Amino acid sequence: MINFIPLILFVVFWYAVAKHFKAKGKGAFIRHITGFLVGALGLIVSAIIIAPKPDATATTETKTEVVASKETVKEEQKTVTEVVKDEPKAEEPAKTEEPKKQEPVVAEIPKAAEQPAEEKATETAKEEAEEEPAHDIGMNLSQFSQIVNTNFKEMSSPFKMPKKPKFEKNDNYDLMSYSFSNNFAMNITLQKKTHNIISVVTIITPSQNTTDNLVMLFSNSALLSAAEGKGGMKTAGKKFIQTQTALSEQFTTEQKSVSDSFIYNGKKYEVGFINGVGIMSSVGSAE
Repeated sequence: MINFIPLILFVVFWYAVAKHFKAKGKGAFIRHITGFLVGALGLIVSAIIIAPKPDATATTETKTEVVASKETVKEEQKTVTEVVKDEPKAEEPAKTEEPKKQEPVVAEIPKAAEQPAEEKATETAKEEAEEEPAHDIGMNLSQFSQIVNTNFKEMSSPFKMPKKPKFEKNDNYDLMSYSFSNNFAMNITLQKKTHNIISVVTIITPSQNTTDNLVMLFSNSALLSAAEGKGGMKTAGKKFIQTQTALSEQFTTEQKSVSDSFIYNGKKYEVGFINGVGIMSSVGSAE
C-alpha cells in the first residue's frame, strides 16, 4: 500500500492546485500545468522519503566521492555527474606518490551524515576557494540578492536573503554562506575586489514534511535562476525544474545517486540526487 502513496499525493496536489487557481479565475491550461508540476514534485519527494535506504557500504562510498570531489576550485565547476561517475574509483588504492590527498577524505567521511546543510555547503566553498581564479556570472552579490528576494516574493516563498549579506574573507576569494532553514542552505563564492559571483551552491536535505520539501524545491529553482536576472524563473528556472523532475524519477527507479547538468546563456546549471547527502545544485560560469 505504501507504494501507492506517491501516486495518491500526485493526484491530490494536482487537484488541489488546479482548484485553487480556478477560484482565482486562471485559465484551464495554467491551472492544470501548475497542478501537474506541483503534483509531480509531490510524487518525487514522497518517493524519495519512502525509498529504501542504501546499505552502509554504498552510502560510505558515495560520501567518500562527494568529499573527494571538493579538493580543487576547478571542481566547483565540475558537474555533479562527474561526482557520481567517480564513485567506483573510491575502491581503488591511493597512489603511493599522493598519500596526502587521501588523508582529508578519510577524516571527513564520518562527519558527512551529521553536519547540517549549511556546514556542508560552507566546507565545500572553503576548499574550492583556495586555488586559481575563475570566471564569474557577471552579477555581484547585491544584485543577486535583490533578484532572489523578488523571485521568492513572486512565488510566495517563506524564505528571504538578508539585505546586507555577511561574507568570510579568504586569500583568493570571499565566501558568503547562508542557511534558510535546517534543511535548506546555500554558499556563494565571490571575487575579492568586485564581489561578482563565481558560483552558487545549494543543498537540500529532505524532511518528513512533503509540503516543506515542495517549498524548498521550488525556492531552490527560483534562487539559482536569479543568475539570469529578471525573468530567469521562466527560462533557466523552467529548464531546471524539468531536469530536476527527470532526475528524481531516475533516482526512484535506480535507487542510486544520479545527476545531470545543462548550459543556458553561458552558465552551467547542475543538480544531483546524492544518497546519504540530499539534493545538491549549483550554477556558475560555463567557461
